[in-house]
Amino acid sequence: MIIIPLSLFLRAKPQDMGLLPDGESMDEEKGEEDLRQRKADKFIVDKTWASTDWTLLRAMKRYRFWALFGIVFGMGFGYTSLISHLVALVKDIGFTAMFAASLLSIFAVTSMLGRCCGFISDLFGREMTFTLCMAMTLLSLPILLITNDIPPWALYIFIACFGFGSGLSVPSYTATAGDLFQGKQFGTIIGSASIGFGIGAGIGTWLYGYIFDTTGTYTVAIVLTMLALCLTLIAIWVAAPRKVLRVAGRKLT
Repeated sequence: MIIIPLSLFLRAKPQDMGLLPDGESMDEEKGEEDLRQRKADKFIVDKTWASTDWTLLRAMKRYRFWALFGIVFGMGFGYTSLISHLVALVKDIGFTAMFAASLLSIFAVTSMLGRCCGFISDLFGREMTFTLCMAMTLLSLPILLITNDIPPWALYIFIACFGFGSGLSVPSYTATAGDLFQGKQFGTIIGSASIGFGIGAGIGTWLYGYIFDTTGTYTVAIVLTMLALCLTLIAIWVAAPRKVLRVAGRKLT
């Protein structure tokens, strides 16, 4: 009831709002086609790649598609599995269920803030922004390995960094996919690559439970989460969207 009415306010392209991409303005003396060409000269690095009419089959033959798949697989494994087990994990450390639930609330807020800061990747590039996301989450995870007398404020720091980093990684990934595979079949391509998220989340969530049932601790699972996020970090640099398109903040560099 809420989503459908709101969808009526969506706009598919800047021209629907009397705008042009990336804040460009129409030159009265030159046509739109010339403006588009000048814009392309500013942003496009690999003209052959950018001019390709990408289909799903054509994209799947390129390593960059599988790099995208690896990114979302690592995100699904690293983020979803941990959050799914967060309450049980925090209770296992020795805190109450109410305290654990409060951490989930903080995660929701900080993750939303991270998603609202997707413009950062337009300023500093997809790879650098993704590196920031992974640094925040990877540096916060060792806090969960402290099982003796861990102070509550340490968990607040963990969940704030983990939430913001995971939230910011979502628009950064989507923008990366858009930079690499523009075209009419972009929805099909990003949707197919994003299957990796579900696979990673499914495997990770089950594995978390299995590891705890087997070892009595989440330590090994947390280490695997760190490895999955490292995979994500490597994959974004392998995808290298900067070698196809410059972001708006770096068009003159």
